[in-house]
Amino acid sequence: MKDKVMVGTLCDNAEHTKHTQDDKRLKGLFITQCFPTNFKDKNGVFQRLNIFAQAISELCDELIVLFFAPSSFKTNASIFLELQDFLQATWSKNASLLIENLQAPEKKYFYSYYVKGIYNCSEQEEFSSLMGQKQINAVKSLLLTHRPDFIFLENIHLFFTLQKASIKIPPTFMDLDDIEHLALFRRLIYLPRWPRQRLRVLQIPALMLAERKAISICRKTFLCSELDQNYLSKLFFLKPEKTAIIQNSIEIPNFIMPLPAAYTCLFIGAFGYEPNVQAADFLIKKIWPLVQAVLPQAHLIIAGANPKKIPSFHENPEGVSFPGFVIDLKELYSKVTVACCPILTGAGTRIKIIEAAGYARPIVSTSIGAEGLEFADGEEIIIADDPEKFAMSCIRLLTDFELANHIGKSAYNKAATLYSCQSTIKKIKKEILESL
Repeated sequence: MKDKVMVGTLCDNAEHTKHTQDDKRLKGLFITQCFPTNFKDKNGVFQRLNIFAQAISELCDELIVLFFAPSSFKTNASIFLELQDFLQATWSKNASLLIENLQAPEKKYFYSYYVKGIYNCSEQEEFSSLMGQKQINAVKSLLLTHRPDFIFLENIHLFFTLQKASIKIPPTFMDLDDIEHLALFRRLIYLPRWPRQRLRVLQIPALMLAERKAISICRKTFLCSELDQNYLSKLFFLKPEKTAIIQNSIEIPNFIMPLPAAYTCLFIGAFGYEPNVQAADFLIKKIWPLVQAVLPQAHLIIAGANPKKIPSFHENPEGVSFPGFVIDLKELYSKVTVACCPILTGAGTRIKIIEAAGYARPIVSTSIGAEGLEFADGEEIIIADDPEKFAMSCIRLLTDFELANHIGKSAYNKAATLYSCQSTIKKIKKEILESL
């Protein structure tokens, strides 16, 4: 089977035409690097992608979806049909599907890894897998064959693949769920894969210029929070109409789940993502021993795929369980009294916090973990940045049912007001239609 496969509803080569805001007969091209190898995965990145896909599907009679899959991923007929069924069930019955592999990483030496990226963001590690001729040709072919009315890009890296196609492009919308230069800076300072990797901070000015260029050319860029919008507007002198806030959102349960009579804390995340690995290790090694010193019966659940990537997983920590990927979140949260978000690096906003609030669980988070979210400290969430304060906040919530119940219900009310996916879908549709 070839790496690239396409079936489904194919569109004709009709000339690109203008559409009014009331005209729903649009043809959209949806390009993403977020490839769902697990179709039941509910991690934050895919949840956000799914909200955009649902909104755009409601705007389009025809939707062309291009997935860039990992370079090692082998497409076969069974996997392709499973993905097509998934898309048609959850996004659009009129979806056309294309899968193209990312370019395999090449061995890089000092000059190619550190120096080239100082002058050209396309040479940086995060961009290079999308800069091969196969990836560029896949985008170019879709533009020439299908002539979409607009394009949606799931991240900034895809914008430069689009530019490399070197043809006129229709109105383009981009999601910037992380401010890339902030996320890279924090990762290099706090979580380098090796000490010398910090030299990549020299590439950050080129990345910032790339962000400014992409935002200025795209019809509109979607950001996670007012915090991100204000930061970029001041940094890049952006016009108000160039960005819009699309907050992370989830399906909020229509009931408040009661707290269990248990001394149980939870941290949930996908552990293929380095900030989650660091956070889990920080929680297990630095915070949890302080909790157990006061509450030896307390139990910590570390839930999510790939827990073996957490260093302390292999040490069999006392009072900690690793159930792996959990499909039934309702059942999981029914066992949990306190949700933890000890994130130390990264950018954007955390769907895991909104999710815990949706199940009416009191949350203890670091400042970075709660960054960009509108939960009030002390009333709808507890913010704690050092291990001692974080541990004491967990202990307080585990032993004071009335306080835990109050904060959990307050968090639920805030989530239901601000972070419902239905209101988010309506806003996405409105922003796109008003910008075409």
